[in-house]
Amino acid sequence: MAIDADTRLKVQVVYESNNWSAREVKEYRFADIEEIKQKTIESWISKYKWIKNRFASEKEAIEELIESSLPLEEAKSIIKNKMENEVVEGEIVNDDDGDDDKYSEAMARELSYQVLNVHSLQAEMARNLDSTKELAKNSKSIGVKKTYHDMLTKTYEVVHGKNINITPKDPNDKTLSSQEIKEKSDEELDRLIKGS
Repeated sequence: MAIDADTRLKVQVVYESNNWSAREVKEYRFADIEEIKQKTIESWISKYKWIKNRFASEKEAIEELIESSLPLEEAKSIIKNKMENEVVEGEIVNDDDGDDDKYSEAMARELSYQVLNVHSLQAEMARNLDSTKELAKNSKSIGVKKTYHDMLTKTYEVVHGKNINITPKDPNDKTLSSQEIKEKSDEELDRLIKGS
């Protein structure tokens, strides 16, 4: 099967935005696409003259842009507000002058990046589920279908927590137990995860 230009573009973006080898690009980001081989990536690198980590300095600039574009001042005030309204035990490193601004700013930045990372991971999980869904749907192996079913269950637990209490969209508005969730079909779990 020929690899379309959009997929090749995605591979190029990953290669040129990271300091990864062709093997690492395949392994870390495209392991689920069988058509993309390490040798294929290497041939594209050579043919199209891709440059590894081409945008290293731009990555730093974008990081600064994100820092200035994110509502860091608002996040910082949330942290300062908590510190003012609660007794915060423990000393803050390098806080000789008693100014909490550096701490609040560093904490706001860290929490903002964690939130962005969670959203990125959720998007990655959704892409993985979508690509695996086709494999499971076309497979006759019960093991493949069970693996996909387990992936759906685990993804739901990651997104919504370990204690699974789902209120499905039905007239009875019945809450499902963990055991009932495990007994649901893949299509039913997929609908419940997406809330449709």
